[in-house]
Amino acid sequence: VPLSAVFRNGGEACVWVLAADSTVRKRPVRLGGTDGAGRALVRSGLTGGEQLVEMGTGALREGEKVCPVPAPGESNVGGLL
Repeated sequence: VPLSAVFRNGGEACVWVLAADSTVRKRPVRLGGTDGAGRALVRSGLTGGEQLVEMGTGALREGEKVCPVPAPGESNVGGLL
């Protein structure tokens, strides 16, 4: 996962997982270092296909509703659209 998605809560590594109702849930994870691209390797705590919050992790609260922003497409040069 992107390093920006990981934050510490009382010394425990956590991520915010986006629920189906667009709320966030704090999830403790066990990390296993980083890969060659600088992403955090998660050993446990996540299942495949979950959406994570990558930015603003320090400003969120449990159960807060968020509006996901899609990643810019290849034709959106500079991410302006």
